[in-house]
Amino acid sequence: MNYLIRLMRLLSHPARFAVTGFVIALGVFFLGGSLYKATETNRLFSAREQQGMAYIQPWLSLQASLQSLASLS
Repeated sequence: MNYLIRLMRLLSHPARFAVTGFVIALGVFFLGGSLYKATETNRLFSAREQQGMAYIQPWLSLQASLQSLASLS
């Protein structure tokens, strides 16, 4: 860690600001990429979940009709 402090002391003020800005921008891009990836994963999961619900809908109506028949007997 000591070598980083020495390096920053050797740099001029504009170079220090450039290094600091680069490190901050790198962090922001990393967090933005992570947020994008999480959002895309959630979007794809929701689309698959909706397809699954469309597939299971006939089974739900069958289950409801069987339950109504069971309650009649």
